[in-house]
Amino acid sequence: MTANVSCAEAEATIWLQLLDPSHSYPTQTWKLKGTFSIRIGRLDDNEVVVPHASVSRVHVMLNWQEGAWHLVNVGRFGTLISGKSVGQVRLEKDATIQLGTAGPTIKLLLSESNRDHHGETCEHPTVTLADINHSLKQRKVAEIADSEFFQQLQKRARQLRGSKADFDPEDTV
Repeated sequence: MTANVSCAEAEATIWLQLLDPSHSYPTQTWKLKGTFSIRIGRLDDNEVVVPHASVSRVHVMLNWQEGAWHLVNVGRFGTLISGKSVGQVRLEKDATIQLGTAGPTIKLLLSESNRDHHGETCEHPTVTLADINHSLKQRKVAEIADSEFFQQLQKRARQLRGSKADFDPEDTV
């Protein structure tokens, strides 16, 4: 499924993914379209809320200026890109930022315009958060079901269910 949007709006589209600290897969995803200023931080009125002790109330500002996203650190714990502290930077490509030296990691996915042959509209595929979460859930369920611990647990449950016929509640009193 695709949606037609103006090119200016499509260029100002950005995806943000909060990454799991252990496995680096997305645990939460935001798609912000047609927004030219985005606040990331702990406060509930930010566009992207990250409730973590190492995140400032307003930690990072993303601003759409002159055809590109600009990241501005406004938090007291700092912001890192590729392990380097940044104050203000123009984002030319996708980036992974860390909010503070011990804080969470967010992947910024910048949208590129795909102009049709007339150059009037841009088309972008729509992926919903439900699709992303369903895929993640399927991977996690398979990982758990394949684990040795889970296999042993299932075996023990079958043994207990099989011995239920022989179980007399009066014997436990």
